[in-house]
Amino acid sequence: MVDDLYELALSDIGAMKYQMVDLNLGDVLKETLEGYKERYQKSGIELSTNLKNLLQSWVIAKD
Repeated sequence: MVDDLYELALSDIGAMKYQMVDLNLGDVLKETLEGYKERYQKSGIELSTNLKNLLQSWVIAKD
């Protein structure tokens, strides 16, 4: 929690450095959901997605 507050304080004063990262958000979501698919199936839940129209996404990551 202390680290989180420290990072928040750095962000507030503009002392954090960020970089743009090219990321295919659709692939990340597919991988994440695939990891839960078996668990959902065992519970009788059908998981479906429609990521066809997902545009290229950018994620800002701290250095």
